[in-house]
Amino acid sequence: MGFYVKGLLGVGQSGAVTFTAGYTALKEIADFDETSTKAGIVPLLVGYRHNFNGFFVEPQLGYGLYPYKHSSWEGFYTETGHAFTWALGAGYMFNNKIEVSARYQSGTSTGTTIGIFGLRLGYNFSLAGTKQSGNK
Repeated sequence: MGFYVKGLLGVGQSGAVTFTAGYTALKEIADFDETSTKAGIVPLLVGYRHNFNGFFVEPQLGYGLYPYKHSSWEGFYTETGHAFTWALGAGYMFNNKIEVSARYQSGTSTGTTIGIFGLRLGYNFSLAGTKQSGNK
């Protein structure tokens, strides 16, 4: 489970430079009630989205923080790793508002590679405001 915020800055007729940040929480289901393991992923990515009449592809590169916490009857252990992170996504935009997409993201921290696959249903809005045309 997680949340992401993305900004797009238009480039040319069919492209956009993207900036993505967010947080994904992961929890291990343990065999024992006395133990729990929680991990997180905080990506900071820059990418390029190219549009093909509604369909788009979006490769991204950047940096990720990987917090980790393990607790058991013996105590707890926390660590935050950081690593090069990349992602590749593709999807479709309906009416320039509703986005349905899939994405794979991967990063390696402290010798462990963490890869996640996600599906997204999102709503896009513009901060540029409405454009007015003609004289009134």
